Amino acid sequence: MLALLRTTTLRALRAERDQARAERDQARAEAASAADFARRAEGTAEAEGAARDGWTADEPGAALPPAAELIWRVQPLHLGGTP
Repeated sequence: MLALLRTTTLRALRAERDQARAERDQARAEAASAADFARRAEGTAEAEGAARDGWTADEPGAALPPAAELIWRVQPLHLGGTP
């Protein structure tokens, strides 16, 4: 009985560890993807002639200047759920 309990506990701990690892890896992949997207957007803006000081990026909680005052603006587009 004790051996069965140990085996079950070890399996549960391994499953939790594997789930935590998968969630951590997913979060890292999402962060890398967002950073890569921002770099590509910046490169595109510059390739189309936007001066690096002529556009802005969204900073969480910061008020953005009106779009009419900017040549380029990179900002997230929330499609649903919680931003």
